[in-house]
Amino acid sequence: MKPICVLVLILSFTLGCKQEKTNKDILGHWWSTQEDSSYFELYINEIEFVLNHASYGPIPRKYEYHFDTIYLYNFENEKLGKWRIVDSSDSVLVLSNQEEEYKLYRINIPNSYFESYQDSLDWESFEEEFHLRYLKRRYQ
Repeated sequence: MKPICVLVLILSFTLGCKQEKTNKDILGHWWSTQEDSSYFELYINEIEFVLNHASYGPIPRKYEYHFDTIYLYNFENEKLGKWRIVDSSDSVLVLSNQEEEYKLYRINIPNSYFESYQDSLDWESFEEEFHLRYLKRRYQ
């Protein structure tokens, strides 16, 4: 009986100490480039997942986070797709789906997307900063 108790104790300690990803690992502002070298940014808060691309602007989506997967929805709650979180740290987020994989890098920007779009002057400043980051990456 003692070996079983010890085994149960060890397993519960090991499983209890396993670090799982939480949505706090993905919150924030991220940037990357696509295969064609086009620059884009992702902004993620507790309820929205926003893709901002220089060619077509910000596209907000709702999302759900389960274990290591992000499920994207439009605002009519139609499922649009999913991204698996391959890796995440304070500075890097790696997302993949069946067709592609992106390595995103955290950016610290003075004005949050989610705060800026509520005020027209803040939004204008945010857009200008986005275009400056885009140009910087494009001509590196």
